[in-house]
Formats: sequence, structure tokens, C-alpha cells
Amino acid sequence: MFTKVLIADDIDFNDLGASQILNELDVLEIQYAKYCDEALLKYLTIIF
Repeated sequence: MFTKVLIADDIDFNDLGASQILNELDVLEIQYAKYCDEALLKYLTIIF
């Protein structure tokens, strides 16, 4: 299904639940960002 996922959320509790589900779905690479600007930079570096 998905091989790479970027989680952008400022609440750690939500990140843990999302990462558990993604691990169960065998997602290969999970990246985290606390803020939108950080997530955008990570996204842009992956795309370009």
C-alpha cells in the first residue's frame, strides 16, 4: 500500500497511535514533523 508516510502533528499522543497503525500496515518509512513548516521542508526535499 504505502511505503513512505509523513506525520505532521504537534501532539505526541496522536503520533504514537498513528505510528502503531502504520507499523501494523508494514509501512517502510515513517517520518515525523511537529510543525507545518518543518513538514513542508521534508516534503519538498523528498519530492525534489
